[in-house]
Amino acid sequence: MAEALWYPFDNGSTLAQKGSEGGTILRDEERPNEARITLERDGSIAPFAITCGIYGCMMHTRFFSLESEACAQYDQMRIALAELLLTEYEGGPEGSRSFLDGVAAFVETYRDDALMQRWFCGVPHRPAIYNQAQDELERIS
Repeated sequence: MAEALWYPFDNGSTLAQKGSEGGTILRDEERPNEARITLERDGSIAPFAITCGIYGCMMHTRFFSLESEACAQYDQMRIALAELLLTEYEGGPEGSRSFLDGVAAFVETYRDDALMQRWFCGVPHRPAIYNQAQDELERIS
């Protein structure tokens, strides 16, 4: 069960601290030497943010307006990351290519454009941030 291998990052010392998105860390877990996933509240861009990464490979951030949605997505993303990590060392060079395809599929699956639009359309004082986020999404697509 790959999901059971997540542990509180830095023994939980990061909880209630400021995260990379400028918010307060609510959840912060790691698969040692493999990956990390963090949930923040009241960040600089949106009410909730999830930042995740596979060490040495990718970083990905998503933004949410609702805590319930952010928590549900955090759990889904954590499971998907664990499943993806199971394929990291399989199959030699072809396995590496397959793993990188899996990373690309993960990022595509957990894109933000609809959620970002829903959040920023109701916040007229933040259109520049929304445009920057859209530009970044198009750049990585």
